[in-house]
Amino acid sequence: MLKENFIHLEPYMLPLLSQKFNVIVDDMNYTLQRVSRSAGLSLAKDFSSAILTNTGELFCLTEAIPIIVASCSLAAKPMTEMFDDIQPGDCFLNNSPYYGCSHHGDYAYMVPVFYKGEHILTALTVAHQADIGNSQPTTFMPFAKDVYEEGSIDFPCVRIQRNYKDIKDIIRMCKVRIRNPEVWYGDYLAGVGAVRIGEKRLIDLCDKYGIGIIKSFIVDWQDYSKNRMIDEIKKLPKASWTGEIMHDPILGVAPDGIRIRAKMSIDPDEGKITVDLTDNVDSLEAGFNMSEATTRSAVLTGILNNLAPDLPRNDAVFNHIKIIAR
Repeated sequence: MLKENFIHLEPYMLPLLSQKFNVIVDDMNYTLQRVSRSAGLSLAKDFSSAILTNTGELFCLTEAIPIIVASCSLAAKPMTEMFDDIQPGDCFLNNSPYYGCSHHGDYAYMVPVFYKGEHILTALTVAHQADIGNSQPTTFMPFAKDVYEEGSIDFPCVRIQRNYKDIKDIIRMCKVRIRNPEVWYGDYLAGVGAVRIGEKRLIDLCDKYGIGIIKSFIVDWQDYSKNRMIDEIKKLPKASWTGEIMHDPILGVAPDGIRIRAKMSIDPDEGKITVDLTDNVDSLEAGFNMSEATTRSAVLTGILNNLAPDLPRNDAVFNHIKIIAR
């Protein structure tokens, strides 16, 4: 977001508005938990919510499942890259690991938030489904050799609502394919309801403080987050390490386990951390590999767990960790 019509914010506004955004994300999570029907969402809380910029950069994240932490922007960016007719009242669904999602079981619901005709932010919720139409009654099929053997319904960032109304063909298709259609539809309503709550709260926030203040905060918060991360990396030594571990043996696939190697370099002068994962085996016959989203989340979670716990969780921080993968 450019600094057009930039408004100078008083220092107290930064922590105040950051907490306002955190509360909105928490409201989205609470909605999903209370409205959903499956035990995985209502009891296990296998979901995460976030607010992103209008270009799909992760902006605000609070409580989250670790493997979803860094995949939000990867899942959301296809919305603006693939569609040039986004309008208020739209909602999109993405669960494709080829389009930035972790795996088919995690449905990413996205709503573009418009204020007076301008797309300013995006509300996103990722929720693990109880059934996704797999060839077997599970959302995890690690021994499937490809997506065809897995058999789940793949939504490569698809519009599921127009003008705040469901596109009924999509709902009908899912209900026919999924084993417990009413539980699935209840979780679908919870996911859509969560992002709609986020949309309403963000519009209310713009009404209260003015769009100029909110735009300026978005820019200032990203600058603050970036500078916090640079300062944190500058505390670390300039060094490189290579680590290696063995994944547990997998019967019939990798009886001796799987070697996993990572090389990490810290450059405090540049404010960058680099993790190189290229020296690893190709995907095994049974399909044992990781999507881009899960790879990114796993690396970032491991690094962030060793840095200051109050670092903002957004792409202004994450982008200072470079991940090289095959």
